[in-house]
Amino acid sequence: MIFIPVAGWITISLVMLALLNFVLKQISRDYVKGLHKDYKAFTDAYRRFMQHMIRRHRYFGVAALASFLVHAGLILFFSFGIALTGLITGVLLSAVVSLGGYGYYVNKDIRSWWVAVHRGCAFALMLSALVHVFSKVYV
Repeated sequence: MIFIPVAGWITISLVMLALLNFVLKQISRDYVKGLHKDYKAFTDAYRRFMQHMIRRHRYFGVAALASFLVHAGLILFFSFGIALTGLITGVLLSAVVSLGGYGYYVNKDIRSWWVAVHRGCAFALMLSALVHVFSKVYV
């Protein structure tokens, strides 16, 4: 079925959009912040784009989880078997989204332990997704 890989690629795209949160902030800290005043128009446009993406960070994460559930549900419905690498990636995605929800709704302290674990799981999620795309081990 063509819908299964499409749902997987949509999931990866949404995860990448969520990960842009970190990348855009890092670029802003390292490069945009130090730009000369002559580049004010670029700096303002970059910051507007960055704020736009940051405000939608949690929606990208939740949408990625929903897309993953569709992807996994289609695989289970058509009984292709479960890919161990996909299962690990799904667990990591669930952990990242759950930690993000915990941080947003319960513990709003952005200097707390959950942020480091959230980012660490997001990094592991990237690696796991790459392994899953290139090597599927079915059980």
